Amino acid sequence: MARLSWDKAEITATLKKMHKEGKELSYTQLAKRMQPLVSAAAYHFGSYRKAVERAGIDYAEVTRRPRWTRQMIIALIKDAKRDGADLHCRVPISMVAAALGGEFEVPTIDKGKTKVKVPSGTQSGRRFRIASKGMPVLRSRQLGDMYVQVVVETPQNLTKKQQELLAEFEKLSSGATQPEAAGFFTKVKDFFGNRASP
Repeated sequence: MARLSWDKAEITATLKKMHKEGKELSYTQLAKRMQPLVSAAAYHFGSYRKAVERAGIDYAEVTRRPRWTRQMIIALIKDAKRDGADLHCRVPISMVAAALGGEFEVPTIDKGKTKVKVPSGTQSGRRFRIASKGMPVLRSRQLGDMYVQVVVETPQNLTKKQQELLAEFEKLSSGATQPEAAGFFTKVKDFFGNRASP
């Protein structure tokens, strides 16, 4: 009776969700973890393969894709998320690296690494696209892209010397070095100045 505990809608919805999360969907591997689902799929659709295809998943992709789970990706790439065939992750960088520029390496799901170049003046939240480093595209030999979003980390636990250097930097700063902040506070000043006018 276990094979009847899943209906068609539940089977396809579960397979779609697992596929989106990057989980292993090959028959051999899934049968070890979720035998009732596999049995129900074969019962309702005639075969497990037909159930996978009914869920809109390319069965050839399922059988040929490397056995990477979302958990394995997360272990390599901080906060990795999947959107279709594209992968998205966030990488912290130092304030100095963001200001002066530099580069860093990120692991990719093909067990390799790729370098990301950060231009000087990079703002927190900027995204960098790495072509063809995502997941396989449905019914295609193409690969999705990987998007790396940098998050500028604010220094913590500063020494006295570091605090003094940052204070000196602030004194030497101007609207040219911090255009967004300067523009914002100019608008605030103008707004309240206009309100005070008769």
